[in-house]
Parts: sequence; structure tokens; C-alpha cells
Amino acid sequence: MGQVSRYLVKKITKKESGYTIVEMLLVLLLMFLVISIVTLTYFTAVNSSKQVIDTASAKIDARTAMYSISKEIRGATEIFEAETDKISFKSQNEQEDSLDDVSYYLKPQQGYYTLYASINGEERFIVTDIIDNSLFSYFSSKKTELSAPLQEGDLSKIGIVGINIIIDRARVPSERTMKLGTLVTLRNRS
Repeated sequence: MGQVSRYLVKKITKKESGYTIVEMLLVLLLMFLVISIVTLTYFTAVNSSKQVIDTASAKIDARTAMYSISKEIRGATEIFEAETDKISFKSQNEQEDSLDDVSYYLKPQQGYYTLYASINGEERFIVTDIIDNSLFSYFSSKKTELSAPLQEGDLSKIGIVGINIIIDRARVPSERTMKLGTLVTLRNRS
């Protein structure tokens, strides 16, 4: 027994170069953890960046659409259709000194809406990812709300048009939903 004990003590205390399998497994585990943390951080940053870009893009799209619609409606001389998701009117074309037939309307998609304009029969895409189809509201010049859709006899009462654009790139309401609204006073009503 004495020889075996001496052999084991000698074996344990003897320095050998190289790594044991346990040391290698620990190193691999630590490397896996570091790579996992770095990868997770990278993908989180990319996802956050995408959300910021989507929100900024939705904001730009909503503001551009709002500007375009407001400008056209402000110049309306005669409104001949007024619904919550569509408005049709005659508008003064300043470049050609003529009247244009203009319509803004929503087309339903799968769970969201796309806004189009039609000017003298030519359809133009305006903006997509609208999540609420109550785009237009109507008021008299005295700011009394008129119920849409308006009948033919009530169209001449419109003095103010409300525009409410609600956009979200995820196509459902979320913390990134962009809401933009304005009231446009009609200038060219006869």
C-alpha cells in the first residue's frame, strides 16, 4: 500500500504541461457565453435601429400625406362626396388656371389601409400602413360637426375638413403608432 500511495502523491504533485478536458470545456463554455452575449447585443441594436427607422419613416410619410391633402382640400371649390374614408371635390389648379376633379380615398388591404389620390382620373399612391379608416371628418364654418357620410344637400354646409392619419408600420396599434391630425378651412367655397 505504501508504494501505491507514494505513486499517487508523485503523480498528483508532478507538473505536466497541457490542459485537461475539464479546463477545455470551461474555456469553451466561457467563449460560448461571450459570443452569445455579443450576438444578442448586436441583434437587439439592429432591431431597435429598425424600429427607430420605421417610426421616423411613418412620421415623414404621415406629414407628407397631410401636407398634400391639406393643400388640395384648402383649394376646394365644390365638394361632391364626403365620407369618413373618402372625399371628392373640385380644386383650383394654380399652374393651369383650371379646376381639377380630386378624390382622396382609402383602399382596404389585409388589416390596414392604403391612401390614394385621384386627380382628373389619374390614380396616385399617397401612403400605406394606415390603421384607422376614419380619415376625414366634416364641420360647418361655425365648427359644428356634420355626420358623415353627408347627403348631397348637406355638402354645401362643409366649411372645415378634419384629417386624421394614424400610421403604424407594424399595421396594428403600438407604441410606435404615428397619429397626425389637422383641421383645414376651405378658402374657395362660392
